[in-house]
Amino acid sequence: MASFDSDGYNRPPQHYDVNNRRGRLHRDRYPGLWWRQRADGTTVWEYKMDVKGQSRSRHLDADSEREAIREWEVKRGQAAKGEAALPDGKARLDDAWALYAAEMDHWVADGVIAAKTRENYLTSYRIHVQPQLGRAYVAGISRHDVIDLFRDLKAQGLADWTRCGIKIVLKHALNKAVAEGWILFSPFRDVDEKYLPKQTERAEARLLSVDELQSLFAACSDSYRQPLIVLAFTGLRRGELLGLQWQDVRLNDGKLDIQRQLLWDKERRVWFTDRTKGRRTSDKTLSRRTIALQPAALAALEQQLVVERAKGLGMDGDYVFTSSTGRGHPILPTNFGRGITKAATRAQLGHLHPHDLRHTTASILAAAGVKDHIAAAMMGHTVKEYWKTYAKAFQDDAEQAETLRLLSAAGFGQ
Repeated sequence: MASFDSDGYNRPPQHYDVNNRRGRLHRDRYPGLWWRQRADGTTVWEYKMDVKGQSRSRHLDADSEREAIREWEVKRGQAAKGEAALPDGKARLDDAWALYAAEMDHWVADGVIAAKTRENYLTSYRIHVQPQLGRAYVAGISRHDVIDLFRDLKAQGLADWTRCGIKIVLKHALNKAVAEGWILFSPFRDVDEKYLPKQTERAEARLLSVDELQSLFAACSDSYRQPLIVLAFTGLRRGELLGLQWQDVRLNDGKLDIQRQLLWDKERRVWFTDRTKGRRTSDKTLSRRTIALQPAALAALEQQLVVERAKGLGMDGDYVFTSSTGRGHPILPTNFGRGITKAATRAQLGHLHPHDLRHTTASILAAAGVKDHIAAAMMGHTVKEYWKTYAKAFQDDAEQAETLRLLSAAGFGQ
């Protein structure tokens, strides 16, 4: 949150502060004038304005506050007249991306895209596109620049899925430049598909037997055992699990309301919760849902409540699974993932990813003969997507028979 002094100013700190890297210069005197501090201590000035109903962000050439104010006055005057703030041919890819990023802010607020999607796009651009093409004039970016970028990314060892995500981000930036009239067409038009990454099938998920699940629970540390049990016997996504709050848990009814997921705000460097999957994927997902808890998951939540109450937490609005600091912070997804990986190693199960447990739950539900619409609702998917993504694993007769035998002998979720 911005910290304004008695005169209404919010100037850059004298030394780089990771928690205070960006802000408005003044509360109301210079609307749209922002500063951003780099890790090397230098300050970049920006002007955010509204031109013809569209939000635009421009990097200023200023090296000081006084120069930034003078340049802001010029830009503000141009915007008031409806003039383009950038001369012809001087628009850079960073400028196009700034406009697209501003639009994403509105889309997130309107529920068109998820905040997680926005963060993924921003990260892909900052890490993979900006270093090579960010300062390039969009009018000068050719098909060869696009081809060279993806050759370099492949040489770095990036997976096909990662490079496909970067391709989407670059296309959005260039299409925005076309929409602004800075270029006539995107250079992607002249790039042969053989030079671009292609979407390939993900590797098959690891599926665990009931005996392997029990071994994993036994090998897991006390800090992560209860969330691991809930994850395994509910099929929740990791963000949904760690974003749970106690008002979502109905212990008396034995039910769990899935309302939100845990997300990371890179600019403010804080964790927050947001709705589950967005409207854009509503044809495939039904993520807001209520699921019935199996005995093992219910017992794990009851035990977790005892642990949280000992910390002075466990009330509505508190996270269900909190870190050992006692401050009520959620367990971080990266830490939870490492905890599961270590437990799998100790249990001699090889490498394991948290999402493998979701695939395991869905596949066992299918093998056990749970009705499609019930299993799909539990997983937060339509029936079509449930079968396409998860339930295809145990369709072999022998595998089904073996899975049902294990369920009968050990009692899945008991």
